[in-house]
Amino acid sequence: MNLHPAVLIGGPPHAGKSAMAYSLAQALKLRKRALYLLRAAPDGEGDWAQQADPEIVQDIRFKGRWTPHWVDVTVRDLANRPLPMLVDVGGRPTPAQEAIFDQCTGAILLTRTDDERAEWLARIEAHGLRLIADLHSDLNGADYLEAVAPVIRGTQAGPKRGGNTAGAVFDALVDHLVDLFQASPEQRYATCLAQAPFSAQPAGCAVQPVNLEQIAYQLHGNDRFAREDIPAVLKWLPREGSLALYGRAPVWLYAAVARRRDIAWQFDVRLGWVNPPSMAIASAVEAVPDGPVTFRVAAGPLGFTTLTTHIDAYYLDYEDIARIRPPYLPPEKRLLLYGRPPFWLTTRLAQAYRTCAFVDAPQPQEYEQLAAAPAGQPHPRWLALALSSQGLAM
Repeated sequence: MNLHPAVLIGGPPHAGKSAMAYSLAQALKLRKRALYLLRAAPDGEGDWAQQADPEIVQDIRFKGRWTPHWVDVTVRDLANRPLPMLVDVGGRPTPAQEAIFDQCTGAILLTRTDDERAEWLARIEAHGLRLIADLHSDLNGADYLEAVAPVIRGTQAGPKRGGNTAGAVFDALVDHLVDLFQASPEQRYATCLAQAPFSAQPAGCAVQPVNLEQIAYQLHGNDRFAREDIPAVLKWLPREGSLALYGRAPVWLYAAVARRRDIAWQFDVRLGWVNPPSMAIASAVEAVPDGPVTFRVAAGPLGFTTLTTHIDAYYLDYEDIARIRPPYLPPEKRLLLYGRPPFWLTTRLAQAYRTCAFVDAPQPQEYEQLAAAPAGQPHPRWLALALSSQGLAM
């Protein structure tokens, strides 16, 4: 049995689960608790969906399908979780999809009606989960805390998508989860580092672990990075050896490091330490073979080239990496890596295309800002910063 807690957040669609899950994850990080928010439903959402403009979210959100494969890999990753997790299971799980419930240890419910509450309580009881919170969701109502023990009860008001959950009920939940998720990020990092398989490296190949979260706290006192931080992060890296990257950071920062340094290992919150093999791009005359990822090359805004990755089965299994063959691109290209592949694939793509004139992996909202910029208007600031970090200008 996995001893890391995994708390399911359940309830019907549009009850506020995704906003609650995102707000809880952010609040727990502020309270120095290590965790991962696993969105077990293939609805195309990430933190960016809570942070970006709602119209942009609707434009670029890609919903996957519930498939047996998706359920199998989610169950596998939950069973092997290297960190405590919050698990957003979606609003309409089928009995087959409820296999995910069996890997969880507790549950927070957000329901609106008596019938919804009875349905979800039956699910929780059937899978033997400890009920942590039984909450009435009223997105337009008032927050009311009824009890904190043995189960947190009350009415959770709001928020709508893009807002931050708050109030007495939310505070009680955070306090409870702080006690449940006892280990700090520093303790979790030490544990993960002690279990790292770096000894599997060939003799004489030094691997230097780098905790990106620690760098963020040194720079800002929190776990957030800004584009201006790229030069400072690069200076912070060990000068010798390959890197083992650990910690939550934007995809563009992982790409920036990968473009300049060899990354031997990455810590994936679903897989633990992974050692992706080098990825060779196709030759200029070679047809890209079929594989689990489809690549689309297109002319992007302002003369940039976009390489969009589309994962054919929505979830890309790490074991499929050997079958991925990205297309050839001339070295003079200024390349934007677009899509939402796993970080281990993004870093390998950034390394494979390091001969291109410029490589960046903008977050979805950043790319939409670039694509929507009117001709003759100032370009988004993030792009100027990304270019300057590579010694380039517009």
